[in-house]
Amino acid sequence: MSFDWKKESKEKYFRVAEEKIEEAGYGDFLQIDRSKFSVVAGKIVKVYVNQIQRGGNQRRWWAALREIAGFKEVPAPKNAYGKRQKTFFMQGYFEIEMEEQDR
Repeated sequence: MSFDWKKESKEKYFRVAEEKIEEAGYGDFLQIDRSKFSVVAGKIVKVYVNQIQRGGNQRRWWAALREIAGFKEVPAPKNAYGKRQKTFFMQGYFEIEMEEQDR
């Protein structure tokens, strides 16, 4: 059975991510982007956060990546020479295990 992609089905995963953010104390820093949502291999849900400007926020960003379980950073794009580019914004996502009834 595949994910049904209804707003109500996605909302519970948004709430789980928001609870993790509030629990870690980053509610004023990280905000959930409700326009981005993905399912990986029918087992994992990715819930994205809004982009954060790099200037002046890197220390807090790295602390959030260390402290919040399941929070990961979207890798930076590579240039023509294969090196990672430094972007103006940082973006991350939560990997949440999909519930059995949603599979």
